[in-house]
Amino acid sequence: MISRRPLLVPAIMMLCSGILCYCLSDMLPAYVLCVLSLIVFAMSPDKRAAVFLGYFITAAVVLYCGFSITRSLACKAVSLGDGTYDVIITGVTAKLSGKDSFYGVIDGIRVAVTPGGDVDFSKFLSGDAVRVRGTLEEAEDAGNPGEFDYRQYLRRKGIKYCLYVESAGLEKQSGWLYTLINGYSGVSFALKKNMFANFTSGLDDRSKALVAAICLGDTSLLDDDTERFFRMSDCSHLLAVSGTHFAGFLMVLPYILNAAAQDRRRNIIVYVLCAFLTGQLTGWSESVTRAAVMSCCAYAARDSVSGMCLAAIVMIGANPFAAVMPGFQMSFASACAIKLCSPGLMRILGKISVPESVAGVISPAISSLIGMMPFWIDTGMRLSLMLFLVQLGAVFLAQFACIFFIPGVILGISGPVAACLEMLAGLTEAGSAVAVYSSARLISGRALLLCLCVFICLSLFPPGIIIRRYLLKPCAAILAVLIGAQSAVFICRPSVRIVFADVGQGDCCLVMTDSRSCLIDGGVYEEGEKTVRDLLDYYAIGQVDFAFVSHWDSDHAAGLVALYNQHRIKAVYTGFDGVDDEVESFVSKLDEDNIPIDSFMSGTEAVHAGEAFDLGRGIRLKILFPENAAGGGNEDSLVMALETGTKTVLFTGDIGEETERMLIDQNILPDCDILKVAHHGSRFSTATAFLDAVRPEYAVISVGAGNFYGHPAAETLERLSGCGAVILRTDREGAVICEIS
Repeated sequence: MISRRPLLVPAIMMLCSGILCYCLSDMLPAYVLCVLSLIVFAMSPDKRAAVFLGYFITAAVVLYCGFSITRSLACKAVSLGDGTYDVIITGVTAKLSGKDSFYGVIDGIRVAVTPGGDVDFSKFLSGDAVRVRGTLEEAEDAGNPGEFDYRQYLRRKGIKYCLYVESAGLEKQSGWLYTLINGYSGVSFALKKNMFANFTSGLDDRSKALVAAICLGDTSLLDDDTERFFRMSDCSHLLAVSGTHFAGFLMVLPYILNAAAQDRRRNIIVYVLCAFLTGQLTGWSESVTRAAVMSCCAYAARDSVSGMCLAAIVMIGANPFAAVMPGFQMSFASACAIKLCSPGLMRILGKISVPESVAGVISPAISSLIGMMPFWIDTGMRLSLMLFLVQLGAVFLAQFACIFFIPGVILGISGPVAACLEMLAGLTEAGSAVAVYSSARLISGRALLLCLCVFICLSLFPPGIIIRRYLLKPCAAILAVLIGAQSAVFICRPSVRIVFADVGQGDCCLVMTDSRSCLIDGGVYEEGEKTVRDLLDYYAIGQVDFAFVSHWDSDHAAGLVALYNQHRIKAVYTGFDGVDDEVESFVSKLDEDNIPIDSFMSGTEAVHAGEAFDLGRGIRLKILFPENAAGGGNEDSLVMALETGTKTVLFTGDIGEETERMLIDQNILPDCDILKVAHHGSRFSTATAFLDAVRPEYAVISVGAGNFYGHPAAETLERLSGCGAVILRTDREGAVICEIS
């Protein structure tokens, strides 16, 4: 195996070096693998100089990968915050939307550069030295479950900090080499932009955006709804140009070259040239570059395994961080699964009388999905037969669009591509509805999925293969243990999960049991429209059973309006359903923004102290205050207690000391384990007497970072610390998740 495929060991060494050095932020794995690669050569019976040179180069590249990664991730002394910084622009990614991405270096530290709204940063090119006035800080991480983790995304590029630009001026123009590169990039993008404009001139905005994303690798034109449809259908990978797309672009080329019966080397040169032109056409994004390299290596190599190894060596050698990028890992996992599983699936489909031509199309698609199994948790995979069929159909439609794309550009005909993409958009929209209302999202069991993937691959091997004979039974045993462990986790799952969502300077809490769900507030309208919606998507909640408006401030109630308009809420309750200045102000603000509000307001129902809502499994949400609200302001906020049988969680809206004293006098406050601190930690709430009455173990403050009001107040934090409560803040921890058995 190794002697016939000499690139296998170098590829594995480089891959392991990249992943391990990244995960550990240490050079040690690179040293170990360097020595190991030399030991492998020493044990090899082939002692030719070329083989020795290959392993020596492998050892050197392994060390280079480790050094490059650890150097980029090393903690360096850097002054964060507002200031003036000298930045050398190292990369500019032009987008069809005009929202270009910029990367640079400050004193050897790689940064992502984000221009402010009034800053024209497009005039700067790669290699320019720019003096910037702005803020340097760590990239934001995901604030809520299921949210895009920008910090992790940048870290996988070797970038730790973001520079937010307020003003910028050119200090020194780039040198001649960068001038040539920038000139080539500018001409290439101009040609791409003109070609895109001509090809899509008769299409609507959604079709244009899908052509840009699926055929050109530029997602900047996609609207939020379309991206969500693809994400919910687990088809997001189709929005990045991959091997599937390149297989469509260059589908006919291998047949033409083979029919021409030219010299093999000449055919390879022609294929690489065509792949280069295709990459030029589609923009040379990371995914395009990865797909082009894999396509060329697969054609040039004598077998598919050698082709994948060569592609891995080229990509990791060019960018050591490639090994830890999800796109790279998914692409190679998918390619490996197609190589390993397709023959077995072809045999199975043949036994059930599926025509060979049909089986030849179906088996690679199914094999690719098998290879993606270890990534299902990362991609938000939902278990549903209908979604599986949607994904198969989506792959075929995307590939057909790519098959028609290049001929369509040459002939000036966009109809076939637009038809495929229109069907693809409709299919993912239908898949999104299936995902929301009739599927279960995977949020745990990564080891189980990996083992299941390996087991399926081994099962599809021919019975006589040695690796199947020796590994299938141990893999089955490990799989059985993991299934048992995962079953135990499911059986012992918490009775209730509470998510204090990170919605900035606002309030939102999601409470979930096996049978019911409820929302207490929803943040401002924009947070409800996207952040809270995505949170419900993450937990596979189609509609919330109960939603509660604690009071009528926009930072509590407006987000629920957004969710209600999206049909994500069954019933809305509030302490005050009349009309006063607070309610009128709330309604008028939404009316000014042309947001439908009438249906929401007429659909709310008043609740009163003493009422309780059954959430299942003996868990109930009890209304403590008010008995009859006089208005919709802070002091009339709903005060509610979630009683689980073992723990009590107290929700207090935005009440102040006046209402706190009233609750103490009425003796209706329970001892609570978790307190949702009132009014974002304002100094006018959460008095010492109130804390003495409720005695919380944990205090959760929902607050936005660097907010105008100075919340939470130092006095409130001091009082909370004085009562012994553990303080948790959404501006620091992100979403605070509590699980109660």
